[in-house]
Amino acid sequence: MLHVFGTHLQASAAEHDIRLLQLDEMRRFIDGFEIPKDQAVILAGDFNISSIDQSGFNDMLAHAMAKVTLEKGGVGSISDSTNGYRRLLKGKKAEGRTDLTLDYVLFRRDHLQPMNKPKLQVIDFKSSVAWRGDRLFKPNVELNDLSDHYPAIMQFEFSVSD
Repeated sequence: MLHVFGTHLQASAAEHDIRLLQLDEMRRFIDGFEIPKDQAVILAGDFNISSIDQSGFNDMLAHAMAKVTLEKGGVGSISDSTNGYRRLLKGKKAEGRTDLTLDYVLFRRDHLQPMNKPKLQVIDFKSSVAWRGDRLFKPNVELNDLSDHYPAIMQFEFSVSD
């Protein structure tokens, strides 16, 4: 059995302590289900904790009681350099900013562990057909990005018991 929980933590960069409290609440919520330890528990979503902030990243994993291995290189889940949607949202502030990953797929370390060594991958996913952003932005803007964040994926292999 696989249990998946989604989240979108507090977005403000200054609210790290709030995000940690939210992770504590999420952990207690999950623990309340008394999921057997031989079943996998996955947490996924926008955690709003930067992959390049090692202290904050480690806090996230500790409070979520989770693990993740990041794929090296590639695009971040927020990329001002490749995501037109983000460039429109951020304007001039988007120029020259480093890609960050804020979106994760984590697995709880106190439940069934994957047999493989899964790595988080961010997919630079775009629509093959441009859509018009005039409802959200200035008129005559065409975008191929479906969100200001790219999706994060992870491929797990778990043992199956009878």
